[in-house]
Amino acid sequence: MSRYKKLDPDLLLDAAESVIINEGAHAISIGAVAAAAGVTKGGIQSNFGTREKLIEALFHRWGIALDDRIEQIRKTMPEDADPLDIFLEANWQHHLENPKQDAAMMYLMTQSSEQREAAREWISDKIEKLSLGKEDGKRRRLRFIVFQALIVMKSMELAPFSKTEWKEIFSEINDLLGDKKT
Repeated sequence: MSRYKKLDPDLLLDAAESVIINEGAHAISIGAVAAAAGVTKGGIQSNFGTREKLIEALFHRWGIALDDRIEQIRKTMPEDADPLDIFLEANWQHHLENPKQDAAMMYLMTQSSEQREAAREWISDKIEKLSLGKEDGKRRRLRFIVFQALIVMKSMELAPFSKTEWKEIFSEINDLLGDKKT
């Protein structure tokens, strides 16, 4: 009896992202991902089990990638750097390198109440961890929200700005809403 060769889960997740980007989040299925990856449905199921577990794996991978970028940025900034500054810079850099991945994530987040609830929990966690509710938190919270809206608009190509204009907008947000230090 022959054994199946081990499939690379990252390549399968790449195929899942491709399905979302090219066909829409509604199209993600075990069969569609298998076809995109050039493997059998059983190959996908042996790695992820169900469609829901495949989607969970995508969100998990995206979270790890952002966390890794946050850690890279943290190492380049002063020890007392504001965690919000670190997060926003990391999120922006990650987006610039992976805009289609961000778009896939956003499309997928809208597909079910469970995915929307997971997104709400993620945002709540960021608001808490980044101290966006403390006394000077209004500007910080607004900066976070505006920045996240900017990422959504850019990822989903909802605004007609060039790369240069997006960079200027990001800078303007920081200038207008960044912490005012005396």
